[in-house]
Formats: sequence, C-alpha cells, structure tokens
Amino acid sequence: MGLLRWLCPDMVVERIYDLEPAQLQRHGIKALLLDLDNTLTEWQSGAVDERTREWVERAKASGLRLCICSNSSRPWRVREIAGALGIEHLPFASKPNPRSVQRALELVEAGPGEGAVVGDQLFTDILGGKLAGATSIWVRPLSKREFIVTRLVRALEGLVIRALRKRGMWPEPGALPHRQGGSGADTG
Repeated sequence: MGLLRWLCPDMVVERIYDLEPAQLQRHGIKALLLDLDNTLTEWQSGAVDERTREWVERAKASGLRLCICSNSSRPWRVREIAGALGIEHLPFASKPNPRSVQRALELVEAGPGEGAVVGDQLFTDILGGKLAGATSIWVRPLSKREFIVTRLVRALEGLVIRALRKRGMWPEPGALPHRQGGSGADTG
C-alpha cells in the first residue's frame, strides 16, 4: 500500500485545459510544473493546440506561474514551446528526481507546498511531484504515440491504476482534496 500512495495522483483530469486556475489557487497552488510530451503537446510535436494555448493564457492571467518541466532530450524544442507560450522551462528534468522538481519550482519562485506537477506518467510526473512534496495532477495522455520505453511502462501503469481504483485510492476526476503541509503523503 505504501508504494501505491507515492504513485497516486492528488488530482485527475482528462486534459490540461480541464484544470481550473481558481480551484488550484483555492488549494494554495501558485505554480504549475507542466510536462511536455502527451501533456501539453503530442509526443515530439512542436504544436500546441489552440485550446491548450488559451488555457495557458488564462492560467497566467489568473496569476499562476507556469514552467515546462520535461525529461525531453531535445532542449531546443522545450525552449521553443516555452518561448511561444511565454513561460519558464526546464529541459533534461530527470523526473522522478525530486531535485528536478525543486529546480523548476525555484524558476517560478514557489515552494513545494505551492506547486503542482502536471503530467501523464505515474512513474515520472506523479512520483516526482510526490517525492518533492508538491501536489501531483495526472492528465490522460494526448496520444498513444510515444517513446517505446514509455509504451512498455504504460502496461505497468495500467496495473497500478487498477490497483489504486480497487483500493478506492484513485481520485474522482476534477476533485482536489485538501492537503496539509504540501507533502503529498496524506493522499489515499
């Protein structure tokens, strides 16, 4: 049960644009660390769809500080997309390493209890957020097209999600529970 808690997101949404800035802010979140591939864009794409662009503008206008925190080995791509969106970026993040999450939080001048990691992978995005003491938000992957290793890990993720659901630990879509201390350890 202990390991499952570290892989269980605090919140689940279908797409990034389903996140409501005001709801996040009511829960003390001031900064979002956004995964790139299959969260903001399809895998290896340089295009961000219009609905996501509009959401980024709305989130920024609300006062949320945004940073792309990506494990991508293509820093120029991360930089170009972040530049086009007008947000910070941290390529080569090496999630789930909590130091990467901490560095990204420093870029947007936020502490772990004020930040949320948003991404489509349990073993990188969600675990990295939890290990760093940030809120973790899982989004359904945009596409089935992805790196071959990621496709293999998806099978294991499916087993973890089923186990979390069976134990009643998987969050209801859109619900963000109250957390104490920003540790992520009280989830489930």
